[in-house]
Amino acid sequence: MTTDYLSLISKHTAGEHKQTVPAFIIHSALVTKKALDIAHKYQQAHPKANINFRLLEEMGMLHDIGIFRTNEPKLFTKGDDPYITHILHGAAILEEEGLPTHARASLTHTGITRRNIEQNNLPLPLQDYLPETIEEEILCLADTFFSKRFDSLFDERTPVQAREMVSGFGEEALTVYDTLCEKYL
Repeated sequence: MTTDYLSLISKHTAGEHKQTVPAFIIHSALVTKKALDIAHKYQQAHPKANINFRLLEEMGMLHDIGIFRTNEPKLFTKGDDPYITHILHGAAILEEEGLPTHARASLTHTGITRRNIEQNNLPLPLQDYLPETIEEEILCLADTFFSKRFDSLFDERTPVQAREMVSGFGEEALTVYDTLCEKYL
């Protein structure tokens, strides 16, 4: 069964988010394309890899759907919660829609560890939010290459630039990033 992610995006972005929706869709499409490119290259190098490309596409388009429930002035979102909680809100939305696999991708696409939450006093339940499936891992990696900021929306980071961005989140985040790069790039 396939998911009509455009209908879900429309349903969950209606209202006062008109400025944010185009950036959200562009970011999601760029991350999805990057994820699919990584997956195709990986599949060519590892023919026995069992990658669900349709699922990866759906996860890529929906991974950030929770941003509309957060408060991030740079993205013009007017929710109540800090931006990082978009992973929780996205998971809740996707669970409500009957998409537990997609919900898990929303939770894990940032690759945040319990230790990272403790060190940075992040407003998240204390646990690891690490990708486990091949699709989750590829999505997590692809997301590091693009920003949602309006001034750099179309700018793809190089692996070195992505690593530099990730380094701002600490050693744990770098370990996750380096592991994924080693496996998929």
